[in-house]
Amino acid sequence: MKRILCAIDDSPLAKKAVDYAIDLARQLQSELTFIHVVRPGPDEICHTYFWDSSVLKKAEQTLQLELQEAMMRAHQRELHPVFCTTVPGDNISQAILGYARRNAHDLLVTGAAAGNDDSRTMLGSIASQIIQSAHCPVTVVR
Repeated sequence: MKRILCAIDDSPLAKKAVDYAIDLARQLQSELTFIHVVRPGPDEICHTYFWDSSVLKKAEQTLQLELQEAMMRAHQRELHPVFCTTVPGDNISQAILGYARRNAHDLLVTGAAAGNDDSRTMLGSIASQIIQSAHCPVTVVR
């Protein structure tokens, strides 16, 4: 496995996934890319009644901090090369899977969502969708 893609957001399980992906990429001497799906995009938000540029700026700042933190943690562990990207999409799993296919990633790492007794909810619907449709192996971190 030479190209690992790790999906991140601001959840605690995503932070665990970041650490796992970094350790795995170091062990395998693989390239690592962190991906965050941006939804909705600025073009969609500005056409709503609730549009507020300060909210949009805050969301973008939070996203940039998440990506910077992931990159910094990878560099602290002397992992290179590491990349960060954002992709737009209303369907998070499809945005991640499309990017992974287009860029020939051969492993996906994602966090799971905590839930109730329903096994799909317990795993997380996004993680479930990624597992069901991925072209490569998927590691779900819990």
